[in-house]
Amino acid sequence: MKRSLTSLSLLFGLMGFTPMVVQAAPPRTPDQTVECEVLVVGGGLAGAATAYEGLLAGRSVCITEITDWLGGQISSQGTSALDERATQRSLLHYPRGYLELRQRIQKRYGELNPGDCWVSESCFLPRDGHEILLKMLKEAAKRGKGKLHWFPNTVVKEIDIRP
Repeated sequence: MKRSLTSLSLLFGLMGFTPMVVQAAPPRTPDQTVECEVLVVGGGLAGAATAYEGLLAGRSVCITEITDWLGGQISSQGTSALDERATQRSLLHYPRGYLELRQRIQKRYGELNPGDCWVSESCFLPRDGHEILLKMLKEAAKRGKGKLHWFPNTVVKEIDIRP
């Protein structure tokens, strides 16, 4: 009995080192198909800036985000303090979308740093960062006659690109 248990243990132990054939799941049928001229995968600050410029240029823009908030660092990641240099602030040396974001933060609170945060000259609540960015994208779509397709809580696994 002891010998057969040892043999059985050895057999099962060796099976762990034997390559096994694993069948991949068949591709899922897409929930929906959306066509756009610009696809932005990731709604962080860079993704939001890309979508903003595309919408102002009159493009149809699809933007996906794994969370339900735009802005990444300034919203869903909870570090809602703008990372700026003193020379940028003194010259207002920012891209137009970023400058508009700063102005909207200041307008919402009446100042750029309502909580007197020591980390940055511009601090705000993470939810407000998301709300301001989403409103900016919707307004950019209207101004530029673009079309915004916003897909929160979305993970892109496959893209079909056609000319």
